[in-house]
Amino acid sequence: MLNKVLVIDDSQEMVDMLKEYLSLYGLMEDQIFISKDPIEALEIFRLNKRHISLVICDYYMPKSNGAELCDILKSNQPNLKIILTTGDSNIKLENFQNIDYVLHKPFDYNVFVKAIEGQIFSKPKYEVQRSNDREVPEKYQVAVLCLKNHSESISGFLFSEGKGGCGIIVHSTKGIKVGDDLELLLGNFDYKKLNHVFEEPRKVEIAWIELINLDTFKVGIKYL
Repeated sequence: MLNKVLVIDDSQEMVDMLKEYLSLYGLMEDQIFISKDPIEALEIFRLNKRHISLVICDYYMPKSNGAELCDILKSNQPNLKIILTTGDSNIKLENFQNIDYVLHKPFDYNVFVKAIEGQIFSKPKYEVQRSNDREVPEKYQVAVLCLKNHSESISGFLFSEGKGGCGIIVHSTKGIKVGDDLELLLGNFDYKKLNHVFEEPRKVEIAWIELINLDTFKVGIKYL
């Protein structure tokens, strides 16, 4: 199971994107370690190596290239999975001994998921009780998925939200499947008018669906 992830990249833009993708995939904020410096990354790994199951590391960085850094990490934990990211098309997986996957930039969420699932990871376990501690804007408490024929809808609540997508909890997934293009309404309850107030619908794609218990589902939503 995918536990905690260490992201190593000196580009803030890439760090932000990878955090969004990992959040959309199902990780909580405290499951993601971030480092822009190879030396700092080694210290983070030293302190948390029992819990880190995946490293996502950029190849070109100051002080050390990603492959050299990953050789050190792998020598300390042979079962560690490592994904190397690079914009250099000449860098190939067969050039390295301690890299499990080379992810060429630019890449979208779907390509990222294939790289993750290629390492035989199952999705992180969702703990329902942690939903009480979720950090989402107050106006985004309610989520409604509108099906293609608009004769039905699926309602739930938002537990995470970012630039690239969000996660919602629902009690039914009837009529939807991974890959579906739908519309999503986000809003909250207006206590003065005693009704729900929604923003304009936005086009979304179902990124993944995970059963939590008998009738509760966690659904990953990708904004289109």
